Amino acid sequence: MRRGRARRGRHGHAGRGRRRRADPSAREQVLRPPHRRDHRPVRLPVDALHLHRRSFWRYTRAPARCPMYEVYALKYAERDTTKCQFFYREASHDPLTLHYFVWLILGGPHPVLVDTGFLEDDARARHIRNYVSPAAMVERAGIKRGDVPMALITHLHYDHWAGHSLFPEAQYWIQGEEVAFWTGPFGSTPAFRGSANVDALARLVSLNYANRIRVVEGDREVLPGIRVHRVGGHTAGLQIVSVKTARGTVVLTSDASHFYHNVETRQPVQIITSLPEMLTAFETIHELAGAEKLIVAGHDPQVADRFKRVDDGIVKIA
Repeated sequence: MRRGRARRGRHGHAGRGRRRRADPSAREQVLRPPHRRDHRPVRLPVDALHLHRRSFWRYTRAPARCPMYEVYALKYAERDTTKCQFFYREASHDPLTLHYFVWLILGGPHPVLVDTGFLEDDARARHIRNYVSPAAMVERAGIKRGDVPMALITHLHYDHWAGHSLFPEAQYWIQGEEVAFWTGPFGSTPAFRGSANVDALARLVSLNYANRIRVVEGDREVLPGIRVHRVGGHTAGLQIVSVKTARGTVVLTSDASHFYHNVETRQPVQIITSLPEMLTAFETIHELAGAEKLIVAGHDPQVADRFKRVDDGIVKIA
């Protein structure tokens, strides 16, 4: 009988055919170090793996983990008004109280402030009561005013922007449309200028030249788990903020929904630049909040009832 030709091994030598792969013993594991170009398995005893662990993880990147943030609402002032002065096409003269907030996000690489409030001069001129400096409220929450490197400015109305000088190290993230509106032809008209602090708006230029203004265009992730969402409506470039927490996604509506009544009944407020955008913003808020509905209205006293009070004027959202 004619014998078949002997099979040759990988180096050209005659062999007995394909070599069977040996089963690794219980004391062996297989690693594929990325610095080996041929990527052939290297068998190492389990006891020796710790010697290679440092170099192995140097090349192996774990997926980025999103921090679980904590969010606090800090109340710094109050004002009384009526429903007909505030809600769109509202006939009721029932009293209505606004609470003024800034919001503090902790748990990431550094504190993040949402809005800066206003100073005492605005409180006097606008008959606002129980004013406390927003910086004092931030420090009451355990953060020094000089330790806030980032402030997300939802819009440039006086009660959200005029307190920027209280935080000397902060860089301010503002939508480009918002800056353009208030430095353009419409911001100075009687329909809008009453909501602005002109001196605070003028400071945009010097702060920009000091590299402390960060212009944002549209939706943007500012840190893992923290996003701004441009919704407009109340102002031209209003942005809301979503934050990932252990309880779910917190949505800081700012003036996209001054009160829970706005977002829950879809009734806008009187001060608007685009009614369709304001109505669309209500839907965006619900979509971002999901089933947990961790929605934080911008000026509603109910914030303190719906979430946990931890100190005078401080409410923990999540």
